[in-house]
Order: sequence, then C-alpha cells, then structure tokens
Amino acid sequence: MTPGQYIAAAKDILIVLAIGIVVFLVYRAGEDRIHASDLNGLRDELKQQRTILGGWQKESNDATNKLSADVAAIRATPPVAHVWVHNQPIPQPAVLPSPTVTPSAAGAPAGGVQPGRGADVDGARRDAILDAFKKRWEERLAEWRAEDSQWPKP
Repeated sequence: MTPGQYIAAAKDILIVLAIGIVVFLVYRAGEDRIHASDLNGLRDELKQQRTILGGWQKESNDATNKLSADVAAIRATPPVAHVWVHNQPIPQPAVLPSPTVTPSAAGAPAGGVQPGRGADVDGARRDAILDAFKKRWEERLAEWRAEDSQWPKP
C-alpha cells in the first residue's frame, strides 16, 4: 500500500467516525432523560398545588356551610306583621260637582270617585306577599355571597 492509500483510508475512517458521533449526539439530544432533581422539583410543585387546592376546597366548604346556615336562618324568620298607615276607613271625599256645560262629544263624566269605602286591603295577604318577596331575594343574595366566597383567592 502506498502512503496515499493510507491517507485515503484514514480520511474515510475519520468521516465514518464523525458521522457516527453526530448521529450519537443527535440521538442523545432527543432522548428523554429524567434526573433526581427533576423528580424533586415535580414533587415540590405537586405539594404546593395540593396545599393550594386544599385551601380552595376549605373555602368552598366554608361558603357552602355558610349558605346553608343563611338559608336556614332566612327561612326560620317569622313573617313580619306590618302596621300600614291606612288602617281606618276614611270618609267619602268631597267631590267637585260636574260642570253644567254639556260637552259636544260623548266623553267621560267629570268628578268621579273610586268605588269603595276606602277600607283596608287584606293586611295579612299583603304581609305574606311582602315576606315571600323579601325571603326570595335574601336567599338569592345569600347564594351570590356564597359563590363569591367560593371563588379562589390568591
């Protein structure tokens, strides 16, 4: 063998080695490698998330318990008997007399009054309606407060 052939063979061997090294490095770069420090960091992150989730769960449970207590308190309140301003029949009001001039077109007669003697409307029914309205909206407001309390706070 001549020295030129030795040089050509060495050159071919170096090219094959270089290609092998590049393939090995590309393979190692795409490999998934997990180290102990990666696992420890993951454990710490999971521990923090578990703590945060536990706090949120506690807030949610507290809000649900508060909502139950609020709704029970709202429903347990007895209806309030209101004292309405108008609780005596009023006398028939004085009405101005009808005008003496007759209108040319048929119109409503002037000077009419509302029928009835001005007696009170059933106060118990009015109180029940008012109480139902108040309780419905108090319960709805309690639900909104509970939803707001359940929202995660940083």
